[in-house]
Amino acid sequence: MTRNQIKQSVFFQNWFISMSLFLLFFTPFGVDAFNERHLKTISDAGHCKRCDLRGAFLAGSVIVEGDLSRARLQGADLQGVYFQGVKLYKADLTSADLSGAYLVESDFSKTKLVNARLEGSNLTGTMLRDADLSGASLENANVTRAVLTEANLEGTNFSGAVLLRADLSGAVGNPLYMEEAIICYVIQNNGTISNCDLTESDLSDMNLSGVDLSGVNLARVKLADSYLTRADLSAANLTSANLAGARLNGANLGGANLSHADLSGADLSGFETNLRNSTLRSANLYAANLRAVDLSFSDLSYANLVNSDLSGIFLFGASYRGAKLENVNLTRANLSGSDLSRTLLNGSDLSFSDLSDVNLEGADLVSVSMIEAQLTGANLRKVYMSGVGANFIRAKLVRARFSDAYLKKVDFSGADLQDADFTGADLTAVNFTDANLIGASLKGAKIDRIVLCGTVMPNGEIENKGCL
Repeated sequence: MTRNQIKQSVFFQNWFISMSLFLLFFTPFGVDAFNERHLKTISDAGHCKRCDLRGAFLAGSVIVEGDLSRARLQGADLQGVYFQGVKLYKADLTSADLSGAYLVESDFSKTKLVNARLEGSNLTGTMLRDADLSGASLENANVTRAVLTEANLEGTNFSGAVLLRADLSGAVGNPLYMEEAIICYVIQNNGTISNCDLTESDLSDMNLSGVDLSGVNLARVKLADSYLTRADLSAANLTSANLAGARLNGANLGGANLSHADLSGADLSGFETNLRNSTLRSANLYAANLRAVDLSFSDLSYANLVNSDLSGIFLFGASYRGAKLENVNLTRANLSGSDLSRTLLNGSDLSFSDLSDVNLEGADLVSVSMIEAQLTGANLRKVYMSGVGANFIRAKLVRARFSDAYLKKVDFSGADLQDADFTGADLTAVNFTDANLIGASLKGAKIDRIVLCGTVMPNGEIENKGCL
């Protein structure tokens, strides 16, 4: 080999080594080049500052109050994550997928969310100050009370997004489809506050958990199958609104107007759900779940509550005048002082409920069970009660008024009926076994075939002539 050939061979060897080193150290890694150790750290602890998680699969992860500040999450799969109060300050989430994510009260200040996917995500109370959301998609996202001050919104897609009381002051760029967003009391980039009238808006099948719609006009709004858990709807106007199948657990509806609203199949269960002083006149609550709800002093006149679950409900001072409460579970409900006059309660179960001083005048009580119910001072004038299973077994009916009531074949066995008034009532074939009738009035009552066994009569004597 000649000297020139040797020189050329050495040159090409050095060139090949140099290029290899260049490619090794200067070629950018792909989005899948995340650090496995960092991935394990975030999975175990929820804290991983400056971690390399580019392209990592974290879908469905749960982190509460973790810290991912300055983390590299470009292209990461974060679909459906639950990030409550997580710190992502200056993190890079370029092209990351956060669709359907729960990001409530998390901190995305100065975070890169360029071209990120946030469709259907919950950003309630999230801090996005000075964040770069250019090209990001927030379609159908919940942006309630989020802070987007000085954020870059160039090309951000807000189609169908819900911006309630959000702060966009100082934000820059031209967002897309803003006219298709639900905007309510938003501080706009020029500092002005938008109006809020959501009359006839379509918010069906949306995740609006924790939204603040207090005092907002929502007349005829469509909220069917929406998630409104822990939402604040106090004093809102929801007349004729469609809330069929909606989830309202823990929602605040105190003082709201729900007249003629459709709440059929809705779930409002839970002692945290507040419906105090609300108006539900002529509302449709068919098959609704109202277990343990506070409906004190509410107006449910002429409402349809057929097949609904009202067990453990608190209804002190509520009005149900003319309401349909057929086949309803009202066991252990507190209905004391309520107006249930002329209601349809056929087939309902009010066992162990507190009905003291309740007004049931003219109510239909066919096959109603009131085992051990508290009815002291209750007004049962002109009620129509009969049918299989109709009973006041061991109920407390002291000073209850049954004048002109139809009570044929009702079972009063073991009931406390001291000073009760049965004037003019039809007591045909009524069972008074072991009942206490001391001081009760039976003037003008029809008492054919009544069963008296161990019964304490109005004069204090014990009658056993009906014992088998």
